[in-house]
Amino acid sequence: MLPAEKLSEEPSSGLPERLGVYRIESRLGGGGMGEVFLAWDELLDRPVAVKRVRAEGQGDEVQRARFRREARAVARLNHPAIVQVFHVLERPDGDCLVMEYVRGRDLRALVADGEVDPRRAVAIAREVAEGLAEAHRKGIVHRDLKLANVMVTPEGGVKILDFGIAKAMAPPGPRSLGEAAEDSLTRAGMLVGTVHAMSPEQAGGGRVDHRSDLFALGSLLYELLSSRPPFRGENLLDTLRRVTAAEPEPLQRLVPDLPRKLVGLVARLLAKEPAARPRDAGEVARELAEIERAWSGTGASPARRQPAPQPLPADPDLPTAGGSDLPSPEGPLAAGRSVPRRPNWQLLERLGQGGFGEVWLARHKSGEERVFKFCFEEEKLRALKREVTLFRLLREALGEHPHIARILDWDFEEGPYFLESEYTGAGSLDLWAERLGGLESVPQEIRRELVAQVAEGLAAAHSVGILHKDVKPQNVLVSHDADGRPVAKLADFGIGLLADRSRLGDPGFTVLGFTETGMGDSETGGTVIYMAPELLEGKPPSIQGDIYALGVLLYQMAAGDLRRPLAPGWRRQIADPLVAEDIAACVDGSPERRLQSAGELVERLRGLEARRRALAEEAARREAHLRARRRRKLLSVVGSFAALLLVVVSVFAFQTARARDAAEQRRRQAESLIDFMLGELRGNLQPIGKLEILDEEGDEALRYFARVPEAEQSDEERESHAKALYQIGQVRFGLGKVAEAEEAFGRSLALARRLAQRHPERSDWLFQLGQSHFWVGFLRWQQRDLGGALEHFDAYRRISESLVARDPGKAEWRLELAYAESNLASIHEERGELDLAASALETAVPVLEALAAGKEEGDPLKVELAHAYAKLGKVLESQGDLDAARRRFEEHLELIVEASAADPGNAELQRFLGFAHAHLANVLVFQGEAEAALEEDRRSLEVAARVAERDPENLVWKEELALCHDRLVRDLLGLDRTKPAEAELARAEELVAALLAQDPQQPFWLLARARGLWTRALLELRQGQSRAAARDLETALRVLEGLERRAPHELQQLWLARTGWLQGKALKAEGEATRGQAALEKGLAVAQALATKDPAPPHLDVLVRLLLAQGREEEARPLRDRLEAMGYRRNDYLAAV
Repeated sequence: MLPAEKLSEEPSSGLPERLGVYRIESRLGGGGMGEVFLAWDELLDRPVAVKRVRAEGQGDEVQRARFRREARAVARLNHPAIVQVFHVLERPDGDCLVMEYVRGRDLRALVADGEVDPRRAVAIAREVAEGLAEAHRKGIVHRDLKLANVMVTPEGGVKILDFGIAKAMAPPGPRSLGEAAEDSLTRAGMLVGTVHAMSPEQAGGGRVDHRSDLFALGSLLYELLSSRPPFRGENLLDTLRRVTAAEPEPLQRLVPDLPRKLVGLVARLLAKEPAARPRDAGEVARELAEIERAWSGTGASPARRQPAPQPLPADPDLPTAGGSDLPSPEGPLAAGRSVPRRPNWQLLERLGQGGFGEVWLARHKSGEERVFKFCFEEEKLRALKREVTLFRLLREALGEHPHIARILDWDFEEGPYFLESEYTGAGSLDLWAERLGGLESVPQEIRRELVAQVAEGLAAAHSVGILHKDVKPQNVLVSHDADGRPVAKLADFGIGLLADRSRLGDPGFTVLGFTETGMGDSETGGTVIYMAPELLEGKPPSIQGDIYALGVLLYQMAAGDLRRPLAPGWRRQIADPLVAEDIAACVDGSPERRLQSAGELVERLRGLEARRRALAEEAARREAHLRARRRRKLLSVVGSFAALLLVVVSVFAFQTARARDAAEQRRRQAESLIDFMLGELRGNLQPIGKLEILDEEGDEALRYFARVPEAEQSDEERESHAKALYQIGQVRFGLGKVAEAEEAFGRSLALARRLAQRHPERSDWLFQLGQSHFWVGFLRWQQRDLGGALEHFDAYRRISESLVARDPGKAEWRLELAYAESNLASIHEERGELDLAASALETAVPVLEALAAGKEEGDPLKVELAHAYAKLGKVLESQGDLDAARRRFEEHLELIVEASAADPGNAELQRFLGFAHAHLANVLVFQGEAEAALEEDRRSLEVAARVAERDPENLVWKEELALCHDRLVRDLLGLDRTKPAEAELARAEELVAALLAQDPQQPFWLLARARGLWTRALLELRQGQSRAAARDLETALRVLEGLERRAPHELQQLWLARTGWLQGKALKAEGEATRGQAALEKGLAVAQALATKDPAPPHLDVLVRLLLAQGREEEARPLRDRLEAMGYRRNDYLAAV
């Protein structure tokens, strides 16, 4: 007989009408893994469901065998809440599972239709927990429990679907040495399961057991109660981060009046740490039953809402399924036995198991210990063979690398098959840290060195063309050297990839575990939290993918937590800004912007202290230079101010002795004093370059706030404190005291954030939070941490948008929004994101124009508008829109001329005026208007000379003066005016020499020297002195390369490319063709990288010159056309091409 509700659809032509005793009746549905059919069991006279798994989904025989084994294991489950598997049919066109036929609807549909009230949710969850308890008792973990995998029958019963199936389809592969057995048959780190319901340990590729199912049960119950999942991000990666690092919205907020015991149970189920969850599913079922009884008030479970009596159609969708964790096949292995075919080796303990088999520690009679990976089935050998092949390639190319774990021997002739590898007593990196009680006990320098060693091993593997694809703590082994220092070794290339397939064709090299393509079957991407964004999007693996994982490992080591994922705001956990910079260079969202090799990270980490000293020295030099600019006439101002300070202190002391209320009065007076110090007095000092005088007074101001604990301060006092902190941070930064400035800005941000959170309605306090974000972002920007700067500047912009939305008519808020957009543009420009930079500025400019309309000449708003015009002009120039850039620079100059005329004593405005002339001169040079450019550069020189004459001790003005003379030299040479060019060059060289006598290592002055040498060489070449030109260019090259090693910068790279071009010409003129060609090729490599990142006119210019100098006209032609389309008509460029 047939089931009462036979579907009308005919059987698929791809499946025969009969499979043994099963007669196929109709197709029920299909999904990513296969199709489901309704069939009739003619032997037992009952309906069944037949799931055929697509042959292409099964892969090779290894996967098929595992699928069959796990399906049979799931068939052992017999519980009312679990869909039973009756039979496994092995077929060449796709294996079939014969299962219990269940009519009903899945929980996803019931929740969508609003048919699950809280009482019914608890009843359903209890039955699911009872089913899980039975599965867990049989050693099976579901791993993909979700709404779509739970059915409710017309009678109200609950059925859990798809135990073990999705996991059975995952390709096999070896696990890390020592990794536990829970994940026995699933590839390490594969994304098995539904992301928002994954446990944190499952999402992070960690050890998975029955408690992961409990987390999924908590997610399911949360969604049944609230109709929304507890974790849902904007994309897969964001969801993963929320699962591992964020807390769900409190359930009681979404569903009021739930029993506290139920809310508490859900919270325990969703605990991040497995140990904090309930002990087992049986315990959860008992607690849910108690809640049911207490809820009903009768001691019985509440009545379920029954569905309508009519038959329900089966769900047409085929849900994806999870997997089970089964014991590995039993082999002749036990502690105390000998290793098969190795009588002198005794098995000590099982370290773990993986998809291939088991991992054991064994000891030789001599006392030596090794790790043995055993495989019991020939069909599983491919992964182990591939690991051996990759290791042999590494060893033949590199020898015994100190930071790559060694494979010592293998036996693949008869079972049990195995490979032997070295044993490190400390185990994997995570176990080593765990035994020490956590990374907190390990000094940061040791943590960094361990990461550097991993990077060294990874760089070596990359040099052989091998990608690791699964860099993580579990795949790093730790040993100790003779002095007891920890040593890291990169292990487990089991899912590695050979990028250079030609190496497999080496005569005499036996290839194991690879297909004819040379790729093997390693298509998995590693552990999710270490996978780069492009890998999660399905793009092919690359060196940059390994570097991303290396960056995550560095972050975890620096943060002291090897389980913590890289989540938004990660920089707050990294105290060292240079290490944060290194992490950011590894984990940039764009692979092209990441470090290009693991070796670069090795150099950065091992050179960290030298980098830190260089930064400190540079900050100290800036401080010394600024202090050298003090003028005696200001001492009386400071003296008067200090006297006022002492009077106030005396008054405060007297008042404090009288009454507690005096503290508040003292606070108000101190705040007034700070407003004077950081407001009026600062306004008088800054225009004449005397900001450093406020430093000691700022310290005294902070001591006022310290006299009353923060807990006793009013919110208004905290606001003043936050404001004073970021203002004092500005002063300290101006003096080069970066660490002290960072501390002040950080404290300001923390205070402002607490205030804004307590009083979200206060716009003025939200404004202060925006200011604090700006200053932290500004400091990050100055430290070259562009990602950190972008994060804080974007927060500043969002706050400004919120303020404008609250009060659109308030000019102050609109101005802040314009500032925020302008600052974001600066970061985007430096990151090469020119379209984003232009968009931000085009948003800011109209706001500033509207606010500045009608203001007097020199009004600060007009100065701000001038800055915005200049920034937009630079972006447009980089984009090649020279006409638009010129218009913006002309508008910029007009406003700055007005402002400087209105306040001629303002040194800062005079500097801006010099820049304005120089910006316009630059674009005029590009457009071929050499005479006009010369005139603007002369005006820039006049400004610099005028200001330098006022303050002859000011080294900054001397530097500006030298650069002005240098620009004039090139203008004059472009007009073939050699004699005046020589005079200007001599003056520039004299100024630079004087600056370097003060500080021979100052980078800006060294760059000025290199530019001067280049200009001198250009002049010498024109005079036929090619030998002298080659010598000067060699010196310039050494200076530039030294600067690049210290701190890479785009401007230095441009001059490196220009030096390569001119050096190539000079050497060829001397008859040294080989050296000349090498110089050209070296310069070309730099120019190509520059033009790829930022195709600005100067970068394209030098690239064209270098190509033409090598006779590569065809390659240069499209670039020349591009420059011509921009209107690029630079005189010396046209002469060169």
